[in-house]
Formats: sequence, C-alpha cells, structure tokens
Amino acid sequence: TVNMDRFGANVNPKDISYAFGDEEEKNNAMEFIDSGNHEQRTLDKKELFKYQETIDNAVQFLLRKENRGEGKDSRRSTVRRQMPDKLGVWTNQQLDEEIVNVAEAMAHIESVAMYNQDWYRDDEKNHGDYELRAVKSWASLSLVPDAVCAALGVKREKKELKAEDGGDDTGAFDTFIRRTTTAEFGGNVRSLKAMAGKVGKVGKVPLGGQDKQQVICNACGIRLKFGKRRRSKGKDPLSGYNFKGFACGRTQKEWIFHDNLCVKLRKIKEAIRRFVYEKEKEEDVNAQDENILINIETNASIRYASSFKPHHKTTAKNDRDADKEKDKGGGADGSGRAGGGLEQSASSKGRHSMQYSVEYSSTMSTDFLDSEAGTDDEEDMYLASAAAAKNTSQTERKEQIEAKDKYQKKKNYSKLGYIADDGVEIPKNIHLRRYRCNVRNIQHRMDSVHLEQYRERFQQLPKVLLHCDLNEFGVSIFEFVSDSLKSKMRRPLWTILEWLSLEMPTNDILHLLKRNTHLLTKHELDEYDRVCKACMEGSKYPIACALRLSAFMFERAEIDLSNRGAFREKGNQYVNVARKLISSTEIESDHLFALLLMIPTDISHNSVIEIALKYDLTHFLEDPRIVRVFSVIWFEGYDFLDPSHSFNEPDISVDTVFDKLVQQPGQFFFSPFGKFVVSSVLYLLYLGLFSYVTYLRLYDYSNLSNNPIEAGLWVSSVGYVVSEVLEFVDSPKEYFSSMANYFDVLITINWLVLCYLRFSETDLQYGDNGTLDEVAQRNQRTTEIYMAIWSLQCVILWTRVASLFKISQRAGPLLRMIMNMLGDVANFFLIWILFFIGGAFAAYYIIGDDLALIDGVELGTLSSCAFYIFQTLLGQQDWDKSRSIVEVDENGEDYEIFDETRSNLLQALLCWYAIFGSVLLLNLLIAMMAASYEAVKDQALQELNKQKVDTIFDLDKSRAIIPPPLNVVAYFVFAYWAAFEAVTWMLTFGHRQFNEAYFSPINHENSHYQVGDSITFRLNNHNVTGKCTAKKSKVERQSGTQHDLQVEYQNDVKFVLDTDLVKVRKPFFKRRNSRLPSLGPENSYCRYCRFNITHDKMTIEYYLQLFDVGGQHIDPADKKYIRDMLSPVNAHSGVPEPITCRLCPNCYRPFKVTAKGPDVIGRALFILEIVSYVVFKYTLRWLFILLIFIPAFIVKLAKFILRKFTETVTGKSSDRATKSIMKASEENDDYRNKVRGVSKQEERMDAVVRRIDTSVSTLKKTLLGDDEDQDMDVDAEPLRSDEFDREVKKMKQDILQKFNEINRLLSSQGWED
Repeated sequence: TVNMDRFGANVNPKDISYAFGDEEEKNNAMEFIDSGNHEQRTLDKKELFKYQETIDNAVQFLLRKENRGEGKDSRRSTVRRQMPDKLGVWTNQQLDEEIVNVAEAMAHIESVAMYNQDWYRDDEKNHGDYELRAVKSWASLSLVPDAVCAALGVKREKKELKAEDGGDDTGAFDTFIRRTTTAEFGGNVRSLKAMAGKVGKVGKVPLGGQDKQQVICNACGIRLKFGKRRRSKGKDPLSGYNFKGFACGRTQKEWIFHDNLCVKLRKIKEAIRRFVYEKEKEEDVNAQDENILINIETNASIRYASSFKPHHKTTAKNDRDADKEKDKGGGADGSGRAGGGLEQSASSKGRHSMQYSVEYSSTMSTDFLDSEAGTDDEEDMYLASAAAAKNTSQTERKEQIEAKDKYQKKKNYSKLGYIADDGVEIPKNIHLRRYRCNVRNIQHRMDSVHLEQYRERFQQLPKVLLHCDLNEFGVSIFEFVSDSLKSKMRRPLWTILEWLSLEMPTNDILHLLKRNTHLLTKHELDEYDRVCKACMEGSKYPIACALRLSAFMFERAEIDLSNRGAFREKGNQYVNVARKLISSTEIESDHLFALLLMIPTDISHNSVIEIALKYDLTHFLEDPRIVRVFSVIWFEGYDFLDPSHSFNEPDISVDTVFDKLVQQPGQFFFSPFGKFVVSSVLYLLYLGLFSYVTYLRLYDYSNLSNNPIEAGLWVSSVGYVVSEVLEFVDSPKEYFSSMANYFDVLITINWLVLCYLRFSETDLQYGDNGTLDEVAQRNQRTTEIYMAIWSLQCVILWTRVASLFKISQRAGPLLRMIMNMLGDVANFFLIWILFFIGGAFAAYYIIGDDLALIDGVELGTLSSCAFYIFQTLLGQQDWDKSRSIVEVDENGEDYEIFDETRSNLLQALLCWYAIFGSVLLLNLLIAMMAASYEAVKDQALQELNKQKVDTIFDLDKSRAIIPPPLNVVAYFVFAYWAAFEAVTWMLTFGHRQFNEAYFSPINHENSHYQVGDSITFRLNNHNVTGKCTAKKSKVERQSGTQHDLQVEYQNDVKFVLDTDLVKVRKPFFKRRNSRLPSLGPENSYCRYCRFNITHDKMTIEYYLQLFDVGGQHIDPADKKYIRDMLSPVNAHSGVPEPITCRLCPNCYRPFKVTAKGPDVIGRALFILEIVSYVVFKYTLRWLFILLIFIPAFIVKLAKFILRKFTETVTGKSSDRATKSIMKASEENDDYRNKVRGVSKQEERMDAVVRRIDTSVSTLKKTLLGDDEDQDMDVDAEPLRSDEFDREVKKMKQDILQKFNEINRLLSSQGWED
C-alpha cells in the first residue's frame, strides 16, 4: 500500500504534473510543498513509481462498467471515497486532468454505436434504424455453417436472430462467406471430415458430402477458426470461443468477429470513414456519397495479412472474462483482462508483450489500492535458496545469486518483450500504464497553449481514434488506411497516417512504410513526405530515423526509375535534416557528441554511424565534427571518451609514432592506427614471400623438403586461411562489408585448391637418363592447372594491395573512380559480348574449315574465328587473312580454296565490326569512364571522408589478433597456454587458472583493480598493502561516497577510496568462477578496451558526474539530452525502456545489448589477443623501431633546435625581458588602424558579393519556377522560351552593372588589381 501521508497534507498540482505524463516538466522527480514549512521536497524513483501505480489504479477503477455512466462530479466523489487519504486533497482540476478525463477518454469507445453502411443511402439518414446490436449467441447466425454447429453440438434456432437489449458491445459487421472445395475447414485445427466421423458416432448429421465454408471477421478480415476448444464440464459448448455476433433489424444483415478487440477495431474504422466523409463533403458539397465513402468491409476473396488483426494488450476478449475481472480492478476497457481467457503463447511472446492475464493473476482486495502481486512458485524457490545460503560456500552463494538474476531477466524479457535494465521495477499493469500515459499526453498536447501546431493538425481527428490504444490497434489502423489509399488519394487519410507516424513506435512505422510501397506514387510523394517527417518528429532517435528514411528513398530511386529524380531529392533532403539535427542539438562537448554518434538506436540496434556507413550516405559523413571524432579515434584508440583526456586531434608524425611504440606499445597495438599498420606491413611481408617463391618457379612437382622457403609460405598460407575463416565466423553479416574481404575469399579458395594439387600424388615424367624431365612435366595437365591457379593468385594478391591505399588522400579517390568505372565496363561488356558472339559464329560459318591448314591464316575452328573477331573489335585484325586463296593442283591447274565472293563476305563483316567496335563501342566506353571520373572527382573529398570513417570504424571494433603470417605463431603459443592452464586446473582441483589481466598490456592503471588484486593504499600517511576482497561497481558509486573498495589488511577489513590507491598489482593466478569447465563464456570483456565487465557496469549518471569531478562545464541541456536517450525508464510513464546498449565502466564506450547477449568478447578471444600482442612486441615492434629510429631522431632534433631558436628570438631564455615581434606590432596603433581598414574593406566587398548572390538566386528561382515559398501561386504559368531569354539577358546586364560598381568602389579605395 502506498502511504501518501508522508508527503504532506497539501499537494501542488503543478509540481506533480510530470509524474502523470506532463511533457513540459523537465526534471526527473516531482516536487512537493509541505503545508507546514513550505519546503520543497523531491520524490525519489521508488516513490514516483508508487504514485504512478496509484493513478493507474484510480483510472482502472473508473473504467469499470458500473462507473462509466456517472457524471464528472459523481466520478470525482467515487475516487475520493475510495482513497480519501490519497486523493481527497486533490482539486477538481487535478482529478479531471489526471484521472477523470483520462478514464473518460479511454472508455469513450465503449459508448460508440455501430451502424450498417446502408444508412448513407437512406434519404432520411435515420441512424437508429440501422444500429447493430449483439446477438445472444454467435452460433445462431445464419452465416455460421450448419456443419460447425452440428460438430459442436449446438442446436440453432431456425432463421431467428435475437439481439440483446442494452448491450454494451454493439457494432456493425458485414460478413462474407467463402465457399471452397478444400478438405479442411476452420484453419489448421481440424478438418470437417474428421469432425463428421466423430459426430456421426453419436447420431449427428454427417458432413462428408456438403460444400465447405469459411467465415471471416469483418473487422480484420482474418478467418475464424472453429476448431476444438477447451471448456469446463457442464458448461456451454461455446464457452471456449470468444466470437461476437451482431445483426441489424432493418437490413437483416449479420456480422461476426473474433472478440471485443475486433469490435473496437470496427468502431474505429467507422469513425475514420465518417471523418473522411465529412472532410470530402467540405471540399465538394455536390460529391456523391458512393464516391467519397471508403470501404470498411472485408472481402472473403482477399487474403488479408496477419497485421490487419489487432493484438491484445488491454482489451478483454469477451464479456465472460470481463465479469471475472470485475472484482479484481477491471481493465482498460472497463472489463479488465481475462484471468484465464488469454493464455500465453509463442506468438504472443513474439509480439513483444506479455498477456494481461499473467499481470492480473493476483486477487485484489476491496480497496483496490492495497492490492499486491502474488509471489510465483519459482520466486519462492529462489527466496528459499537465498535463506539457506548462509550454510553454503561463497561460490555456491554467488551461483545462486547469478541464477536468480538470470531468472529475473528472463521473466522481465518474457513480460516486456525486450531487454530492460537490471533492477528496474516493472509495473504490474504495464500495458494499461502505457495506454493511460499516451492518452494523457495527447490530451495535454490538445490543451497546451505551447503546442498549437499539434492541435491545428490533428484536433479534427475522431476521438475514438485519438484515444485508442495504439499498442493494440496502431498497426491494424495503418494497414487499413494504407489499403484504403490504393483506390483513391484522400487527404484526410494521409492526415491519419501522419498522426500514426507521430505517435507509434519508430520501428513499426519504418516496417509499415517499407511494406506499403504503393504509397510512393509520384502524385502522393508530398503527402508521403509529411508522414516521413512525422516519423522523425516522434522518434526517440530522430537522426537515425532521418538517415534510415533517406536510405529508403535512395533504394526506391533504384527501383522506380521513372521517379528516380524525385526520390533522390527526398533522400538528400532527409540527409540534410539529419545534419541539421546534429547541429541543432548544439552539444558543445566533443565527448558527448562522440557518444551520441556511437549509441545504438532502436533501428536494428545500429548507431548513427553504422546506418550512414551501411547505406553509403557520404554527404552525412562529411560533417566536420564527425571527421574530427574519427581522427581522434584513429590514433588514440579506445579511451577518447574519457573526460580526463582532452579531445584534441593527435599529431601523427614519425616521432609521435616512435614514442608510442617505445612507451605505450599496448595502446599502439590495440588502436585502429596500430592495427592498420601491423596488418599492412605483415601483408606486404607475406606478399614478398609469395613473390619470391614465384620467382623461384617452384611447381607442384618440386621437392618440398629441399625448399624451406616454400614450406614457410605454405605454413603462412594456412594461417591466412584460418584467419579468414575465424573472421567470417565471428561476424558473418559484417564480413562482406569490406571490399578487401572479397579478395580474401578468392585468395582462400585458391589456396585450398592449390593445397590439394600440391600435396596430392603427381605422375612424374622422367627422361632417358633417369632424371626428371621438367619440360615434359610442365606440360602435364595437373601442372598446367596448378600454373593457372597460381597465376591467378599472383594477380589477386597484388591487386589487393590497392585496398591498403583507400584512405590515402591521393590514391583513395582514384581507387573509387576505378571501382565506378568497373561498373561501366560491366554494362559495356554486356552489350559488347552480344555482338562478339554473333560475329564469331558468322565468321566461323563463312570460313568453314578451308583455311585451317593454310600457313599464316589457320582459321577454321570456332576459337580461332572468335579470337579473330576479338582482334577486329579492337582494330587489330590482319586483313591478309581474309583475302581469297588460290592453289595449284597436281595437274598445274588453279583451283580456289577461298574464292573472291566468300572473301568479300568476310571482309564486309570485318569492316562492319571494325567500325562498330573500334569507333562506336570503344568511344562509348571511354565516354562512360570519363563521366564516372568527373562524377567521382567532384565528390573526391566526400568519398575520402567516407572511406576514412568506414576504415577507422571497422578497425576500431575488430579483433586485435595479429594477421598472417605471424598469426601461426600466435595460435601455437595459444595452444601452449591452453595446455598449461589445463595442467593448472588439474593440480589445483579446478580452483585456479592463469590471470589474463596479469599478461594484458593495457588496463594496469590504479583504477583498473579487480577482486583478488594486491592493493597498495594510503593509511595514516603510510603506504600499506592488502588484498581486494570486494569492490563497488561504478553504477553504485556516487560523488562523496564513503568507500569504493574493500581491502583485507592484517586480518582486518579496510574501506578505501579510489583516490587513496597508490599501486595495483595483478596476481599471476586467479580463482576460477566455476570449478568445472564450461562451453559458455567465463568472463566478458569490453570489445574496445578489454576491461572485465562481467560484474561491473556503469550508468550515464556516473559518466556525467566525471565531468563535474574534473571541473569541466557541461551544458545542462546537453546532459539532459544524453541522459534521456540512455534512460532505462521512461520519464513520463515510468515504464522500462528497451535497453539498446550499456556503457563500459572503463572506456565509457557504449556496447550493444541484444536478446542474444551483449556485444562483448570472451576470455578465450582475449587471451588470443594477448598472445598476439606478445608476438608483436618481440618481433614486429622492434622492426618498426629500427625502421623509424633515424627519421624520428632527425625530427626530434629538428624540433629541439627550432624550439631553442624560438626561445632565443623571443627572449624567453634571457634575463632581460625583450619584446617579441608580435608584441611590438600590437603596440603600433597605426598598424592596427591599417589592418582594421583592410578588414572593413573585405567585409564590405563580401557584403556586396552576398547581395549579388542573393539577387541571382532569387532571379533564378523566379525564372525557373524553383521558389520554395509555400505561399507562391502554384498555378502560375511557366515563362515562354523568348520571355525566358529576355529575362536572362536582363539579369546578365544587371549583374554586369553590379560588377562595374564593385570595380569603381575598389578603385576608389586604392585597389587597382
């Protein structure tokens, strides 16, 4: 029970508005004013949660059937009577805004009647005659097949439909019956033939010979299933069904649907139809009703998608379940959710929801505010095990705690449908909470004076639509409206789609827009644009949403070629929106801006950068701040978000690289720059080894034992293949995002084939002297195949070197040009090959085999003719081969082998192909390549920035495993590590293992301590050493806490702060988490900094505190923006938000959290990275140091000499203070005035140029009709060609006059040139 007395007798309604969904409130807590001393008090999260539950229960109580018809005063009194100590002091305005009006809006749909559509055709427009009422039993409807009633054992009244009087559930459902000849009826539950067999045993009418019928719901169009249902003994045979039947007395039509949820859907559809009807009538009074009425009836001949059916969240399926829950508090519709009517199913879990029956399984007392959820049996088991934990060991207690946490996470995921933050309290009626807060927010937006634009856009929408539960009906309504737009474009329907896009979850809208591509027609693109912008407006991550919509527009441009220009224009527009959103956030801190780019969003868990890279949005990636962020990541690596480090672009020079190699080799190895340098150098070494073996011309028959260099190449190639396989297994979806990996796939395949040919048995050819005949051996088929594949490997390996220069400022754009040209070559080759094949067959047919044996000609085979045509297309043919040939026979007479006529035919063919190939096709190819070159040249800087960001991003999150050929050494050392650790495990009986943190080259600062480390700290002005036995996670630490870790010193426990630490030493061995080996990951490490985050986590609150501790000022608006984005709980509703990421407590980088687990690396991979670093440290690192030692020494010496010279010139090293040259010039007032005068001249000239640019832009828009002003007359006639020429000529004259005036002004100021 919530005790409200502690907060004071009087409550200020303005101070608590935020707790009830008021979006104007900017704080995360509620402030209360005590009536006694008028002191402000802040409500913590737990108390805020209780307040939300209080309002939930109050609204839930008013939604009960007996409270619906009461007036506002009566409902206020009812609520006050139920909770006098809590709501008795509230004003009427408070109760109305937060409880009464919300409950009234939520229950409004229950009082809405439904009518047959035929009332529009009635001249009298008498609604009452066409109103529909619920029938007593849906089985009494004539549209239900007799076979179904017979199979269920239900006797139907003949041709009689009895409607209930005064029923709450009313509606109009035209039902269509589909007759089929299939052998199954009623879904996949049971066939009617099988039913008939069982029914026939008890004397029922058999079903074997009659036609089968299918009945569909007129709300959603989905087929009704009449399979066998569970029911209690002695109950009505229809008790297992939730179907609802309706009938119209005047038209004698019948309707049937699944349950109450479909009834509500039908009511919403009717409200939409009426809204569209009224709006169309306003535009055209004379419009015919048949033309403006949208169709809301379902058709049995159409198979509707499952998305047309709403999903249960807060609505009961039937009245029986509603009556059950009547004494339990009721549901959002006044009837609650069924305790047993809605059973959890696999499909419901997939819809990201937990059934309401699970949430309301407990029995509520008379005072509904005192109800508490019952404890599950599984929870009792864990509580009992926790109580018995005193008699267990520390390891067992730890395992019990982990098991309980795992169970709680699984339960929360099952209830929410997504991952929530640990320790977040989940409301018992979470769906009702969402629904209530959504209705409250909409009412607030409609009433707020600050949100007039929202009210103007959507205030005319039907209340039934505005106040419906979008979690239930959102997708179904969107599908219905989208389907209605197929027949005719109606602006009111677009307004509804715009509102849905604003209020529904972003992911749902993006999927719906992608599925309903028929909305993207040319004449409706402006309306579609409104929907997309509304989606951005309502998104939690608007930048990511804008980029995803931009990518969608570019995708449509490649599909719909007729509207390619319009789609590309919208795509560029949305990219500009994303860039403006980045600049409009005005996040001054570079750390927070970088964090904003890295945070995974709700769009496929992709961050803003990942979306831009995935869809190749180069215009967005050229933003200067984005380029600056990745320049810092390039050299600094993982710790760029550390508030204690300044966010400055590093100076990458020979001396700085040398210093990092010598002083911080670990950070160099794990940084993107280090990974790139190491992989590039090792690949070049591997390529050199391969080229040397190729130079030696070693073939498949060579003796491997006599060629150790070739053996080394094969060992290195094995490492290359294994490296690529592991990389593909680690991230198969991202593997092919890099162009270099396509080369790696070909290289891997070639090595596998070469390995098979090299190490398989080969038949050797020996000469007469008994030695190997190498000439004959090289002409063997297997050796020729080996040569061909080895030659192909040479080409691929050397071509792959180009990928190393893709981030080069000079070679990068050139490589991009070549890639674009390859596309042009592919398109050209498709046309060229058709003509080539035709010419080859034509020449082959004309020549025959007459010239096959003629010396110097040798044309007769298809291959020789094809090669001759290939030469002709390139303009390199030999015309002598096409001349006529006459031979002399044995009798001295001439006879023609290739006569003049055939020669002329062949030469005519060659002339045509020579002209067409060398003149037309080749010049066309050159023109296409030139166009591609110019296109890429204009965007060279954008492409270079994109390549840099892409490369740095991939390297930053990639594994730090040393590349081949040295990876073979790393694998060998890793195998030794595993073997020795197995021995350690056996010798210590499963208690000990090697401590990977001891061998790690990073994370050895004092703040990187773990349990079991040796801690040296200050105690009474002395340094003492103890063992860390416990520590606080960073999420538990706040500024001003008493201690951060617990240290055991001389059999005593000391509580120590981080600031008191002097030294941290890692032990060589550490205790295992579990004694038995497991296939699961033992520890989790950050993918970026390799910090152990298994039992440590951090919140955004702690990260923001670090700026205050370091004395850095952060704009409060920036803090709130980032805090809200990463908040685990919705600040308005108190509902847990989906957790897309968590922050590393060491490097503060966000890492993804998905249903499969967090995006971290395991202990085995971390050990392999440590081994890779050891190999690098003692091999390649010394090679780098030796190579750059002399250049680094020269640069350092030059900098030292320059620094000393500067100190001497400026006088800083002299005892007598002398003025520098800059200081002397600053004191010269004449020089100051001269500089100021020149600056003013430049400003005036810039102003003139800007005015000219503005005038030219205005004239261009006016002449070309490209004015963006919405008030401009859209029906203005375009200028004729002669008028356009006159206007352009006049504009040129005006511009010339302006330039003459500029020259005169410059001349008067002394500017002659």
